[in-house]
Amino acid sequence: KHLDLAALPASALLDILSILSLIVDLARTSASPSNASDILDSLFSTPRLLEAVSSAFIAVSWPPAPSSTTPSPAALNFLTSLARSSRTRAKQLATRSLIDSTMRFVALPPWDLELSADQKVGDDLFCATLELWSTLARYGLATDLRAKSSPLLETLHECISDPSFDPSGRDARWTARYLELISLWTTAATDPHVTGHDVTWSQVEGLREVGVEAYERAMERDGEGAKRVVAAAWEALGSWVEGSKVNKSRRGEDERRWVRERFEAALASGGEAERMVLDALRMVEEGGEGHETATRVAAAALRLSQALEDEAEPANDVKPLLDIPQDIAARVVRAIVRQSPSLVTTAIAVSLLPRIALPDRLDLTLALLPLLHVEDAVTARDLVDWVFCTLSNADASFSTLAALDTTLELPALARSSILRPFVTHAIVT
Repeated sequence: KHLDLAALPASALLDILSILSLIVDLARTSASPSNASDILDSLFSTPRLLEAVSSAFIAVSWPPAPSSTTPSPAALNFLTSLARSSRTRAKQLATRSLIDSTMRFVALPPWDLELSADQKVGDDLFCATLELWSTLARYGLATDLRAKSSPLLETLHECISDPSFDPSGRDARWTARYLELISLWTTAATDPHVTGHDVTWSQVEGLREVGVEAYERAMERDGEGAKRVVAAAWEALGSWVEGSKVNKSRRGEDERRWVRERFEAALASGGEAERMVLDALRMVEEGGEGHETATRVAAAALRLSQALEDEAEPANDVKPLLDIPQDIAARVVRAIVRQSPSLVTTAIAVSLLPRIALPDRLDLTLALLPLLHVEDAVTARDLVDWVFCTLSNADASFSTLAALDTTLELPALARSSILRPFVTHAIVT
């Protein structure tokens, strides 16, 4: 009640928010999933608790009026943590009118504020808003924000085009997060008949220009911030290419050609972008802390290159946009297997595996499979499919298979593919 009415001093209200945030963090890392779920659900079932957080810390004057509470980035982070806990809870957030009030932090971005103190808070609010929207978009939720906020987002596009745009400094954080949001909206819009989201391909198709311009501006700069923008731009363009295969004629042949022509020189052997990717792969191979940006650069570049290929075309008709040498690919995948892969490094390994020849590819695939988690179920399914297809194929160039009896053992091996779903389930659970 006190939170809802903002009847307590600002410091006390912030203490309540800190306690609520701590509860969510502890629940999400709890060793007892059932207890954690009950705790998180209780935050939603407590009457008007989340609405009170919004009214006290989000749906307030911006920029702050002298007599009002300053909006809190921590409140946005609190909602984001709740959304990350499950799709069901994220859906409740999206349907309880808790999200629309965050548009004010996009309507008045930090660079339009006069006071430097407001600019600092505004930057945190702006980035936290984009993070919340992205978290919901991962579930295909609140995608109607693309249409609702369209005039506001034009301001961001103008900022990226402005000569003062700094993708290696003050503008790096929000630009990377906005491009991530574009990527997620594009994925949601790819096939609305399957995914049923409130965003259409026509609403995201033109956003490719934003990704290309952000990439070009970031490549002019050095530093971690610029590399994060490059990675996010490649990721957004990868989503756009994959969406074009579904929504454009001839599986997006013209769109894929357009992207290839824009990036071919930079990602060709010796090109500036290729050097960046090879440096990133070297860091991934070395492992250790502090290589998050490098892993994202490598994963995004490989995804874009893979998206430009088409499984319906003969494999040797089109050379990969990013042609990673086989020895480098094998070394990186071996290193990832040794390091216990994350979601991002798993994506790198899976993208590199097709570039490795048998029998090393089979050996590394089988080494990677037991390390996958439930989030990698689709990846595990595809890898298991490939293993079964490979092992049931009489390939004289593969000595182990050449020794099998083609009339007895190979047919039996082919029939064993019925075990694919059971093998996949065993791997990821």
